[in-house]
Amino acid sequence: MNLTNVINYIKNPAFLAGLLFLIVNLHVSYQFYHANSYKILVILIGISCLFLIQIFFYRPGFDKLFFRHLGLISLPLIATIPGILIYQGMYNYNFQYELVTNIILVLWVVYLLLGINSEKDFNILLQLIGITIIYIFLRGVLELYGWDPLLGDNPVDRIKVTFGNINYLAGFITTLIPVFLMLAVPLGKENGKRWIKHNLFYIIVSFSSLIILYLTKTRAAWGASLISIIFIAIITFLVFYPKYRKQFSTLVFVGILIGMGVLLFLYLNHDKSALISGITTKLRLKSIFTGEAFWGRLLSWEAAYDSILSSPFIGFGLGASYNLFFLFKNPSARLFWNEQSYNHVHSEILEFTQEAGIIGVIILGFFWAVLFRQIYLIIIKSENLFYRKLALGIAGGLIAYGIQSLFSVAPRMMVTKFPVYTLIAASFILYIAYLKESRQSQTKNENSKLLLISINSIFIVFTAISLLIYIPWVQRQKKLTDYLASGQSLYMVEKFEKTADSWRYPDIYSLFFLANAQKNYGRIQQFGNTIDKISEIIPHYRQVDYWRGIKAYRSKDINQAIHLLKEHQLRDQYYLPTIDMLVRLALLKNDERLFFEQIQLITRLNLAGSNIYSKSIISKIPIKQQKMGSIIAIEKSQTDNYFIWQFNFIHEMFELSRSNLNKKKHNKKIVSQFTQKIFKDFSIHPLFKIKIRKKYESDQKTIYQNISLYFNLEQRQKTISQLMKKKHQDQLKKVKSRAQATELNTQYQKQSRKILQPYQEKMTVLRSDLMVKTEWEKYIQKRNFVISTIKSLQKIAFNIG
Repeated sequence: MNLTNVINYIKNPAFLAGLLFLIVNLHVSYQFYHANSYKILVILIGISCLFLIQIFFYRPGFDKLFFRHLGLISLPLIATIPGILIYQGMYNYNFQYELVTNIILVLWVVYLLLGINSEKDFNILLQLIGITIIYIFLRGVLELYGWDPLLGDNPVDRIKVTFGNINYLAGFITTLIPVFLMLAVPLGKENGKRWIKHNLFYIIVSFSSLIILYLTKTRAAWGASLISIIFIAIITFLVFYPKYRKQFSTLVFVGILIGMGVLLFLYLNHDKSALISGITTKLRLKSIFTGEAFWGRLLSWEAAYDSILSSPFIGFGLGASYNLFFLFKNPSARLFWNEQSYNHVHSEILEFTQEAGIIGVIILGFFWAVLFRQIYLIIIKSENLFYRKLALGIAGGLIAYGIQSLFSVAPRMMVTKFPVYTLIAASFILYIAYLKESRQSQTKNENSKLLLISINSIFIVFTAISLLIYIPWVQRQKKLTDYLASGQSLYMVEKFEKTADSWRYPDIYSLFFLANAQKNYGRIQQFGNTIDKISEIIPHYRQVDYWRGIKAYRSKDINQAIHLLKEHQLRDQYYLPTIDMLVRLALLKNDERLFFEQIQLITRLNLAGSNIYSKSIISKIPIKQQKMGSIIAIEKSQTDNYFIWQFNFIHEMFELSRSNLNKKKHNKKIVSQFTQKIFKDFSIHPLFKIKIRKKYESDQKTIYQNISLYFNLEQRQKTISQLMKKKHQDQLKKVKSRAQATELNTQYQKQSRKILQPYQEKMTVLRSDLMVKTEWEKYIQKRNFVISTIKSLQKIAFNIG
């Protein structure tokens, strides 16, 4: 290749587009608080440069098809406008952020429409995307083994590489796998030489993609990829190899049956065998079998659904999801999941419905229907084999994106949307090429100087608007990361207060961290001002309502503190600091009724954490107190389970807690007697005893000995591990170089494995035996409830954790 060809290759818009794709994924930075914020900035600057190059060096043609596709790609964004106009931006904290993201993506599609015109251009773009994937694969392997100093010194179980989040990487790669699989497969008239030249590279990319996908261990991405691969395989045989339809259909049917059989076997035995339990845990299937995987998503889905019912036709406008979560969150949410701040719904269709309503969903449906109709025509009717293969790969990628978007937040992120909109642009370009080859498009390019200037001016305006909106946004994010890195001394808090006061559009994250620091430093007046600002931006944000109660308490207004904290509990019943504070206030006010209300909430929290009952019924379990012999009782009726605390025990604990309220030291004997009394009552209750399987009842004595041995080993392992960790941390404080720290980490990991592995091996043998002979996992759940409840009661009675 001579110098002229190299220069022409580099000047090709497809090369520049592929180069931007590579640059975006070369590195990750948290200088702007979120990795996604950094990626958006890189893409925005990159696209701005690409448009400047295009304006000064190229004269692209515009025809009716270009304008038709420009209108089509803009439809989803336009559909979100009515909601924000009707509600005047009341619920749209993330509007600017989302607006810039959408403008960037539309501009990206426009650039590709104008810059890619041939199969050669596509190959240039796809080869650079393929190089990007190989680069990600190599960095991923280094990250996996802890060999990449930029990504961390320690080995990891799941990789995220330069994406900042495992799910973002999974969303990115899931979208591209079907494309490269289709390009890797030689079809039709492709001869051996061409297979060696082109397909081999795409095979390497496909192999790298599949390994990356596996190493993310993201279930939604796995499922989406599997379905999309089956889809493209079926269509490939139907369209390109119709004579093998029957054989392939049989193969697919048998494969699905085998897969379902394996999943059913794992599901039925995941709690009966240590080996199968380990496999399902490793593959992250166990939490699906137990239902744990869905609770976090169900919380955000439930809040989204309730918000949609409040404005079903037009939604609330772009970027409304964050505000709406706090307005419509289930008060019992903490029973089911720890995460209580969802920036997004974790389901793209629900989030879009929040933003655009049913009318918007109809518009979105029209967009996808038109898009897939175009792809269908290319696959079925195009004369260009490469275009047909690419179109089928694009269809598979968009299907994978659609499936994953039902369950994941990743498809809302720029790092995932960027390849998705690349595929959408590619489908538009392929459709235009199909129409031209079939002579259905007779429109001529409009190349008048006035038209070129007008269109380029519009693009410059939108790029400038994006920069003017987004640069201040990331500047505020940069100020936040600098503040967090400063150590948050009193001087830095006072300095950051002035910075935050100067912002025209305050940053919610900055205000949140600032308020927390003001609380810790006792800056009550400034603290109150900051939480008022937060509430103006997003009402009921995180624990801000709890902070209002804290402010009242520190201002010596006990009654107002109780009032505000109880109001907070109406929206967030199981926030533990609120419960702890109300326990303290109940003791100060001698209010035993309020005290027991908090005991009820703590009991439910511990029940939820132990999984003794289904989480869907825990909030409905009545928790009462009555006079009886034992400390606790659990009764069942035809409709309910009743958890009962002994009346005298609660009263005695209330008085004990009051007497110990301000004590810092406690009589160890009294603490021990208190603990043993509770543990004894729990131990003799039938619910908390281990259930031995009928055929092993004769081995009862041995089983109990093994249980005792197991917990002794577990305790010894935990103690040794803690001592080793403390010693390692002390050693790390003395090292002066990164190399020394890396060496110490390696030695620590080796030593830990060597010392702790014998304990783990003995425990594994015991656990395997106990899982066969008893309902071991259920017993562990019950035991966890007993331990967590005793710790909670100790904390209340003696002010100890």
